[in-house]
Amino acid sequence: MALKKEGGKIFMTRDVSHNTANSDKVRIKRACEYFGLSDSFIRHGIMNRQIPAYKLSGAVFVSLSEIESLISKGKI
Repeated sequence: MALKKEGGKIFMTRDVSHNTANSDKVRIKRACEYFGLSDSFIRHGIMNRQIPAYKLSGAVFVSLSEIESLISKGKI
Protein backbone atom coordinates (compact mmCIF):
# COMPACT_ATOMS: atom_id res chain seq x y z
CA MET A 1 0.00 0.00 0.00
CA ALA A 2 1.18 3.44 -0.79
CA LEU A 3 -0.14 6.95 -0.33
CA LYS A 4 -0.42 9.10 -3.43
CA LYS A 5 -1.24 12.81 -3.45
CA GLU A 6 -3.07 14.30 -6.43
CA GLY A 7 -4.69 17.71 -6.55
CA GLY A 8 -4.74 18.21 -2.80
CA LYS A 9 -6.32 14.78 -2.19
CA ILE A 10 -4.55 11.78 -0.74
CA PHE A 11 -5.27 8.36 -2.21
CA MET A 12 -4.29 4.97 -0.88
CA THR A 13 -3.11 2.73 -3.71
CA ARG A 14 -2.12 -0.90 -3.91
CA ASP A 15 0.19 -2.31 -6.57
CA VAL A 16 -1.14 -5.73 -7.59
CA SER A 17 1.10 -6.21 -10.60
CA HIS A 18 3.92 -7.71 -8.49
CA ASN A 19 2.06 -10.46 -6.67
CA THR A 20 4.98 -12.60 -5.50
CA ALA A 21 2.76 -15.34 -4.07
CA ASN A 22 1.80 -16.65 -7.52
CA SER A 23 4.32 -15.03 -9.84
CA ASP A 24 6.42 -18.16 -10.32
CA LYS A 25 3.51 -20.59 -10.78
CA VAL A 26 3.37 -21.55 -14.45
CA ARG A 27 1.83 -24.22 -16.66
CA ILE A 28 3.90 -27.29 -17.49
CA LYS A 29 4.63 -26.13 -21.05
CA ARG A 30 6.14 -22.84 -19.81
CA ALA A 31 8.29 -24.68 -17.23
CA CYS A 32 9.58 -26.97 -19.99
CA GLU A 33 10.58 -23.98 -22.10
CA TYR A 34 12.18 -22.21 -19.13
CA PHE A 35 14.34 -25.15 -18.02
CA GLY A 36 14.82 -26.82 -21.40
CA LEU A 37 13.23 -30.04 -20.13
CA SER A 38 10.74 -32.27 -21.90
CA ASP A 39 7.06 -32.27 -21.13
CA SER A 40 7.19 -35.95 -20.18
CA PHE A 41 10.06 -35.34 -17.73
CA ILE A 42 8.02 -32.75 -15.82
CA ARG A 43 4.85 -34.88 -15.93
CA HIS A 44 6.70 -37.99 -14.71
CA GLY A 45 8.23 -35.93 -11.89
CA ILE A 46 4.74 -34.79 -10.87
CA MET A 47 3.33 -38.33 -11.14
CA ASN A 48 6.17 -39.74 -9.00
CA ARG A 49 5.72 -36.86 -6.50
CA GLN A 50 9.25 -35.53 -7.06
CA ILE A 51 7.94 -32.21 -8.40
CA PRO A 52 5.15 -30.45 -6.47
CA ALA A 53 2.18 -29.43 -8.61
CA TYR A 54 -0.94 -27.35 -8.06
CA LYS A 55 -4.32 -27.79 -9.76
CA LEU A 56 -6.76 -24.99 -10.42
CA SER A 57 -9.95 -25.88 -12.29
CA GLY A 58 -8.22 -28.80 -13.99
CA ALA A 59 -5.16 -26.80 -15.04
CA VAL A 60 -1.83 -28.03 -13.62
CA PHE A 61 0.73 -25.48 -12.41
CA VAL A 62 4.28 -25.91 -11.14
CA SER A 63 6.52 -23.49 -9.28
CA LEU A 64 9.66 -22.35 -11.11
CA SER A 65 11.44 -21.61 -7.82
CA GLU A 66 10.63 -25.06 -6.42
CA ILE A 67 11.91 -26.80 -9.56
CA GLU A 68 15.04 -24.61 -9.51
CA SER A 69 15.62 -25.61 -5.90
CA LEU A 70 15.19 -29.31 -6.69
CA ILE A 71 17.64 -29.03 -9.61
CA SER A 72 20.25 -27.22 -7.50
CA LYS A 73 19.95 -29.88 -4.77
CA GLY A 74 20.35 -32.62 -7.40
CA LYS A 75 17.01 -34.22 -6.55
CA ILE A 76 15.79 -34.14 -10.14
